[in-house]
Amino acid sequence: MISLILLLAVIVLQAIPYGVSSQYLYFTGEKYLSLNLPKYSYFDLHPFLHGNFAPLISAIACTAAASILLLTLYRGEEKVNNCHLAVPISVLLSAGASAITLLICKTPLSAVITGVLTVILMLHLPFWKNRA
Repeated sequence: MISLILLLAVIVLQAIPYGVSSQYLYFTGEKYLSLNLPKYSYFDLHPFLHGNFAPLISAIACTAAASILLLTLYRGEEKVNNCHLAVPISVLLSAGASAITLLICKTPLSAVITGVLTVILMLHLPFWKNRA
């Protein structure tokens, strides 16, 4: 339940348009360079179209993990088969892609998102220990 609340909070944070920044250098005159730093959300396709795949992968994996957790709460754990492995794997994928986004974009919001996803991943560590 705690991981579901944290995942929903991460999805809200990923929807805020300050998580991903793109850097563009362009000439404004003969010798002048201008740096443009537009900000985008994790769900925006603009960084994806410029080759920054990590934010959208993180957003999709986080949404998938939250959807699976909502499904298990709604239907019950005994009715949903083989979903116990999907949540930690999608959270791991989302945290990894968010860490790559943090390294590329260096925005404070992506640092918060990566931190919260790491906490969620730590909450799922007993699952990994029991599976081994």
